[in-house]
Amino acid sequence: MAKNAQRKRIVKNRHAFWASILRPTASPIVFRQNGFHAVMNHLKKSGPYLIIGNHTADADPIIVGSVFDFPIYFVASDQLLNQGFTSMLLKYFFAPIGKTKSLPDITVITTIKRILNEGGSVGIFVEGNVTMTGETIAVPSAIGKLVKMLNVPVIFYISHGLSFVNPRWSVYRKHGPTSGAITRIMQPSEFIELSGDEMTDVVRKEIYVNAYDKDPKIEYKGKKIAEGLQRLVFLCPKCHQPFGLTTKDNHLSCSKCGFVGTYDTHGYLVSDLGAQTLIDLNAQTLRSWVEYLKQHPETKLDDPAKIFFSYERKRKRERKGRHTFELNQEGVIVHRWLKADEKFGFADIIGYAMQRKDKLIVYFRNNFTLFIKFRPNVSPYQYLTTLQIFHNQYLFKKGDIDYDDFAHDDAYTRLGL
Repeated sequence: MAKNAQRKRIVKNRHAFWASILRPTASPIVFRQNGFHAVMNHLKKSGPYLIIGNHTADADPIIVGSVFDFPIYFVASDQLLNQGFTSMLLKYFFAPIGKTKSLPDITVITTIKRILNEGGSVGIFVEGNVTMTGETIAVPSAIGKLVKMLNVPVIFYISHGLSFVNPRWSVYRKHGPTSGAITRIMQPSEFIELSGDEMTDVVRKEIYVNAYDKDPKIEYKGKKIAEGLQRLVFLCPKCHQPFGLTTKDNHLSCSKCGFVGTYDTHGYLVSDLGAQTLIDLNAQTLRSWVEYLKQHPETKLDDPAKIFFSYERKRKRERKGRHTFELNQEGVIVHRWLKADEKFGFADIIGYAMQRKDKLIVYFRNNFTLFIKFRPNVSPYQYLTTLQIFHNQYLFKKGDIDYDDFAHDDAYTRLGL
């Protein structure tokens, strides 16, 4: 019986062994690549912990996992665990906890509890997605209840500068110093009297970062540092029109009104409109996009793309041939080369997410998933926000939700990742 129970354990000695091997070998490479400076935190004897961090780069799990002297079981996108042989190795050596992006998953909570009960520590980037702007994005309201339910010490680990080194919108890396540190260790006795909502507020406060608050300003240099910025700023900051923006070297240009902005080494877009942060530009872009779609309901997005698909969490397979992915107010269409189009209405769509820099994921009923990989000049972020707007309109007309993005003064706060 004990032998069977041992086989079912998630926490295994090999995870600690391989983490100890990778810290002095692979981690310095990642640190050097990202200009990262941090100290080792020796807390092994006092765990297990729940580690909560801000999510500023794809390398966050490697970085955070390398500054503690115990293995951390990170909650990760289940798409990371659906990559064949690579995923098999990740599961064997580190046992990450798979979660479907942008969808609730009760099995994740069960797995987290099991790991903590077995003495392992769990890491969560509660935003669920890497920031696009350098500002901490939405934190789920249920995180406070989860923290209270787990009832273990919480470590808040905050990193700075990574969103400037390798922005989620960018094509090329920049170079400059980054850092990370524990900002607080919170014992269960400190939150036992708090409500779930109050604990959520604590989490939001502890992990909030605005990359532009750093003083003095730090330079992040490189070649072609603006290229890819149209993935984030997909409407012109001046004429507020879409489909006319391009980037080259350190410039963002609009073919419709002649606007030219220069992305500087401090992360500002400088133009005749002044020096604007990407946080402000993102808010402006989303507000303008809602207004544009309100005035142009016939708008559709369509671009060449590689289309992947999966059924019931099976391994992904690529559909061969040329494809165009289209999004309109009726749903999404996959235009297949020399084959019939495939149409999917909003009645069948249950969720969507942006993955890394160039992919969009759309979840459908019956465990069917589309993976759309775009070319570097295309903005998956524009597709994501447009999906949200159109889907919300569909749900509003059905009576399933009671708000209308087109009538809401601050609709942009609901949009994005």
